[in-house]
Amino acid sequence: MNTFFETIVRSSANPEKVSLTIKGILISYVGILLLLAQVAGIAITETQVIEIIGEMSVAIGNLLMIVGAVRKIYYLFK
Repeated sequence: MNTFFETIVRSSANPEKVSLTIKGILISYVGILLLLAQVAGIAITETQVIEIIGEMSVAIGNLLMIVGAVRKIYYLFK
């Protein structure tokens, strides 16, 4: 049985892929960061936007890895 977390992270079309929801969240955070940078008067190039997306993907991937590892350890000793 899938947990709520798995339902959000996995694609409903292909469970082997990341869901569109997560991809949308990443893209929306980039938009928020760009808006804040613009308000602060900071110019951001297209290359920097791509780097931001990559870094956010890595950060979320690391978070998912930690949650998965903690969950595995929890179920191992449960």
